[in-house]
Amino acid sequence: MKPGSSHSKGIKAEIEVIPCKVCSDKSSGVHYGVITCEGCKGFFRRSQSNASNYLCQKDGKCQIDRLNRNRCQYCRLQKCLALGMSKEAVKFGRMSKRQREMVQDEVKYHKKVRSNSSDSGSDSDMSINEMTEPNSLVGAEQLFADQLLDITVQVLREDNCDTLANLMLQAQRKAFYSDDLLNMLTSTEELHGLTHTNFWEKFAAKMTGTIQQIIEFAKLTPGFNSLDQDDQIMVLKGAGYEMVVMHLLWTSSVLGYRFPNTEDLNLDSFTNIDQEVRVLIAATLDVLKMFSNLKLTEREIALLNTVVLFQPDHYGVQDTTELKQLYNKHITAFTQLINRTHESSEYAEKTLAHLPYLKTLAAQHFKALSTFKKLTGDSIEFPALHRELFATDFTML
Repeated sequence: MKPGSSHSKGIKAEIEVIPCKVCSDKSSGVHYGVITCEGCKGFFRRSQSNASNYLCQKDGKCQIDRLNRNRCQYCRLQKCLALGMSKEAVKFGRMSKRQREMVQDEVKYHKKVRSNSSDSGSDSDMSINEMTEPNSLVGAEQLFADQLLDITVQVLREDNCDTLANLMLQAQRKAFYSDDLLNMLTSTEELHGLTHTNFWEKFAAKMTGTIQQIIEFAKLTPGFNSLDQDDQIMVLKGAGYEMVVMHLLWTSSVLGYRFPNTEDLNLDSFTNIDQEVRVLIAATLDVLKMFSNLKLTEREIALLNTVVLFQPDHYGVQDTTELKQLYNKHITAFTQLINRTHESSEYAEKTLAHLPYLKTLAAQHFKALSTFKKLTGDSIEFPALHRELFATDFTML
């Protein structure tokens, strides 16, 4: 055996935990500089001599995933290139230390996601109150939270947008991500054949995993744990669906995802699903595409998440003064960061002008869920976290 070969095999096996960046199928390692499956590796190799023959019938906006990756060669190649695939790309062993660390971090993310999946139901049966208890983080998450406690005072006192942005980027990564909910909302295969009741069962089940990740992220956000626990719960309830949408935006950014036109999904053909729900899905995707077109970096999205979380108009919060202070601190940091990054004094204003659309979406979700519950009563048992975060007797203001 060659020296180091067992180590190389170990690294390759670790990397294969991460899904293919192009189509989300099982990956087989780093190919042409990007983690991909064998299919996308072979496709990219062949494209080097055939690319001039590729054409798109949908204006270059096709969704590329495991199920439809072979339908449009043009869009598949564009996604490969956007992710950084090239014949000259280096292999994993020649990456910079920082690049290797990022890949290794992502391996940990996916291992955690798999662990959570095999342990499904354990956290979803907990209440928000239990998940926001000070001692509810364990292991690496608790160590990270302890580090946050050490520097939170510094971050909240100093006007350093980079410190806060880097911190929130790490918090977002520590909270992990899953594309299950994103795939459901954008895949006609996922929606096909669902009844109205089936949709809400599946939607709630997939969203519950996202809710767990949102709560983890909130607890790792400087200032959140300084709020009274009752106020923490009201903040989470108030920002609920808005944070779900922001989580989808983060996930799509990490995966290099392109949102399809809602007309291409032909949602009106799914007549088994209530019209109110179809409108909600279309509106959610339209808003996500709107935010996606802003070309925000992962750091900017992570920091924008905190702005959404700490909005000062959440119903039922007792210490509104502290919440406003947190909001002002985070929105100031976001404004400084994004205006500098995009070299425009108006880019933050342009981005923040999109936030009212999130509130409209939250109201649409609340209305659609309330309608379903009124029509069906207790026909399905929603997961505990979903039931509490989206209680339809909760006042939306």
